[in-house]
Amino acid sequence: MPGTHERRRRRTPVTLAALTAVAGASFLSGVGAVAAVAGPAGAGGAPAIYVANFSNNSVTEYAQGATGDATPVVTLVGAATGLSGPQGLAVDPSTGALFVSNHNNNSITEYVAGASGNAAPVATIAGASTGLQVPNFVALDPSGDLVVDNNADNTVTVYAKGATGDAAPIATIAGASTGLNGPGSLAVDATGHIFVANFSGSVVEFAPGANGDVAPIASISGSNTGLSGSLGVTVGPTGVVSVTNHTDTVTSYASGASGNVAPVATISGAATGLDNPGFQGVDTSGDLFVPNFSSDAVTEYAPGADGNVAPLATIAGADTGIDGPIGVLALGGGTPPPPRTGYWEVAADGGVFAFGNAGFFGSLAGTPLARPVVGLVPTPDSRGYWEVAADGGVFAFGDAVFHGSQGGRPLGSPVVGLAATADGRGYWTVAADGTVTPFGDAGSFGSMHGRPLAAPIVGLAASPDGAGYWEVGADGGVFAFGDAGFHGSMGGRPLVAPIVSLSARFDGAGYWEGGADGGAFAFGSAGFFGSAGGAARAKPVVGLAGTPAGQGYWEVASDGGLATFGDATSAGSMAGRPLNAPVVGMAAVRAVG
Repeated sequence: MPGTHERRRRRTPVTLAALTAVAGASFLSGVGAVAAVAGPAGAGGAPAIYVANFSNNSVTEYAQGATGDATPVVTLVGAATGLSGPQGLAVDPSTGALFVSNHNNNSITEYVAGASGNAAPVATIAGASTGLQVPNFVALDPSGDLVVDNNADNTVTVYAKGATGDAAPIATIAGASTGLNGPGSLAVDATGHIFVANFSGSVVEFAPGANGDVAPIASISGSNTGLSGSLGVTVGPTGVVSVTNHTDTVTSYASGASGNVAPVATISGAATGLDNPGFQGVDTSGDLFVPNFSSDAVTEYAPGADGNVAPLATIAGADTGIDGPIGVLALGGGTPPPPRTGYWEVAADGGVFAFGNAGFFGSLAGTPLARPVVGLVPTPDSRGYWEVAADGGVFAFGDAVFHGSQGGRPLGSPVVGLAATADGRGYWTVAADGTVTPFGDAGSFGSMHGRPLAAPIVGLAASPDGAGYWEVGADGGVFAFGDAGFHGSMGGRPLVAPIVSLSARFDGAGYWEGGADGGAFAFGSAGFFGSAGGAARAKPVVGLAGTPAGQGYWEVASDGGLATFGDATSAGSMAGRPLNAPVVGMAAVRAVG
């Protein structure tokens, strides 16, 4: 509703009651929407930044890196465009087609890559069958379907790729169970999870393919969150969820966060330049772009920005053509952070030892434990980890989120390992009898529980997309479930010493088994790069971890000693240092920034 934000631009106070009492609670009219997508180049073949301007029904384009009073290189404006209160922007990364959600006429318009001037859309979704009711934002899911949140009736509608005209949605999320309450904007991550910010002060997340009156799989809300009049939501390249609030703040939450959790960062204060912020976005390097309706400006912030920080750049001024900025779409982005190359060793008392650029986020050292720790698994962005104990207890550190455990419950067999889902919003534990127990968004794909085993299970590894896993036995037998492929095993073959671990390649096309004598056994596309088998050693090997590139691996012994093979390099170890308990395993930092 334009009047609301026109009043705020004159600094007249705005209340939640006033916002929700007018025109179907369409309180996001004139508030900026920001989306950041890596995709085809903009005009002239260079990466670009697009801004949707509510007040003059236009979309303006700027060269990437633009700052100050920058002149747009392209302007899309005019009666033929069909732009009418544009708010959300999305781009098809394969074609460069631009999609715009239009608040004032309940439509989604599509334009060819590089469209400018008074260009007509090549397709328009509009009509009674569409279910569009004050569409605030539009995004593309991994299959190319359009996902739209509708503020007037608290729904999310999905349209098939190529839809046009009075097209009915192929899915509609709606109903009391959904938690949708004044949806502002939405984001769809690389796995198809849908995140929606509610002006009522919450962020809800839906599983891929959600439809009907479904409950969210996660919800961030409560007094600790700092959410207040939440408007925009984005999911960054490391899984961090960022939200703009009507209180001139941007709050960010750890990957997988749910419940009444405190933000890991809050951008707030006079130096930030935040002034009636709208639907923020994030580029491929993690920079946040925030449109500020009241100051006709777009401000950019570094990944992890916190406190009263000045923006990295500000696009503002008479030459920019920015007028009530609604959407910022960044094609391309900055240089992604370099891959991380460190690792952790973990001991039976819960001590964690970080090497290289692996971060230390806390440990259980000095904490009374019912049973010893048996393993450690990092989060997808490697900014946290879980420890798991033999009684099934799970302990979260850094940005790892606790999704439940078997601690305190009777077990038929001790837990021997843990594996996390691809998005970090769930995990599985595995017991020596082959029982696999899922938590969070982890799926159940079967297990060796109740089946004959030649030797106890000693480890578990997840497939890259989290839709499957492998169990490995001490005899070298490998058992594949879900979409995990079987690539061979040491089962039934002579071994000098028991198998103690399994590590999957980053692409799931192969894996390595590690033996207590230092032997390494490669299967599928996993390469053999050498091993410590046959070498004299003071203590047995307890773990093997592959490198992020899949071109090498580390082996670790119970005294913390480390052996490297292939492209694995040593950044230090606990060898020769005092330990209160033996090392029981290791984990490598994942290939993310």
